[in-house]
Amino acid sequence: QFSYLCPENWSPILVLANVRSGNNMAQDLMGEFQTLLNPIQVVDLDSTTPYKALQLCTLLPSHKTRVLVCGGDGTVGWVLDAIDDMKYKGQEQSIPYVAVLPLGTGNDLSNTLGWGAGYTGDITTEEILQSVLDGEVTKLDRDCLVQACKDLDQKIELELDGERIALPKLEGIIVLNIAYWGGGCRLWEGTGDKPYPPASHSDGLLEVVGVYGSFHCAQIHVKLANPVRLGQAYTVRLILKNSVMPMQVDGEPWVQGPCSVVITHKTQALMISPSKRQPEEDVQSASAQGTVES
Repeated sequence: QFSYLCPENWSPILVLANVRSGNNMAQDLMGEFQTLLNPIQVVDLDSTTPYKALQLCTLLPSHKTRVLVCGGDGTVGWVLDAIDDMKYKGQEQSIPYVAVLPLGTGNDLSNTLGWGAGYTGDITTEEILQSVLDGEVTKLDRDCLVQACKDLDQKIELELDGERIALPKLEGIIVLNIAYWGGGCRLWEGTGDKPYPPASHSDGLLEVVGVYGSFHCAQIHVKLANPVRLGQAYTVRLILKNSVMPMQVDGEPWVQGPCSVVITHKTQALMISPSKRQPEEDVQSASAQGTVES
């Protein structure tokens, strides 16, 4: 390690880019970041796994590294899974803080954290790096999903913290731990015309809502209707009794057979949200402050 050689207030930046995101925009951004940072700090996730890339953090001062993930929600989830692996392998002191440059299609996690619904090239790479350095650390709940398949009949059962919930006639059940869903819809909030328990991405609680169909979803998107708020819970259990049923997690779909799905709190990730303050510092300081010397 060479952390003892680093200045006390130094915060290095590691850029992890998914070149398959954003119509190859990540490929162009990688080249720009490499002109500002040491090339070792800019990693192509198409050729290097997040876990391997994050091992650079173990050589740097504890809890000082800031990681910028360039990609969609799926890419961010991939990086956060690698950070969980670091925790399990005793590298807790090397866990970085994570910021997002949204290059995916939905970008709901990025939107929740304040980084916006999609990067359009309206700010420079220097400004992006400065925003990462100035950003405020926030906690993000991470949940795990467990499936135990067995033969069941043709109904769905929902339990919230062990309590059975009576379901109206629905076409979909959605479990949330962030504010945005479906490409920018604040689903739990709905129209905002009725009081409802507040939602947070760092309180350990999951929000569970139902929808009557695709038209109902469209109404919620334009704030003409509210979702069916089924409740909040630390543990959600769904018993799927149909022979096959469509499901998705973080935008990744599949067809699921009869099973019991349990979603419960797993850990928390240390994320970065844009600073509420706008410092007057020269954005060029991002290059000097965020570069590892060869």
